[in-house]
Amino acid sequence: MPESNLQPGKSLEADLRLIREARGLSREDIYSRVHIRPEVLAQVEEHGFSATPTLSSDIHRRSFVKHYADAVEIDHDLALEALEQSLNGNYDGLLATHYLGER
Repeated sequence: MPESNLQPGKSLEADLRLIREARGLSREDIYSRVHIRPEVLAQVEEHGFSATPTLSSDIHRRSFVKHYADAVEIDHDLALEALEQSLNGNYDGLLATHYLGER
C-alpha cells in the first residue's frame, strides 16, 4: 500500500516516490541496493531536488537519478529525460505515464 496520497504526474520527485512505493520498496531498500541515504531520499521526495543541498549540481542530480533508476528497475534514459524535463520546468508526467499507467 502506498505511503502517500500524491498525485501521479505532478512532479518528477512525486513520481519517483510513487514508483518506489508501487514496487513495495522502502527508503531503506533503496539504500541497501544503491547506497542513497534514506534521509537524502526523503528530502528529495518531500521537498524536491532544489531543496536538497547534496544534489545542488546537475551532475549530482543525474547520478542520483541513474542510481535511483537502478534501484527501482526503471530505464535510465527515460529517467534522465524526465529529469531534464523537470529541470527545464516542463515535466509532463513521463514516468507516471510509462510506469504507473497514469496521465
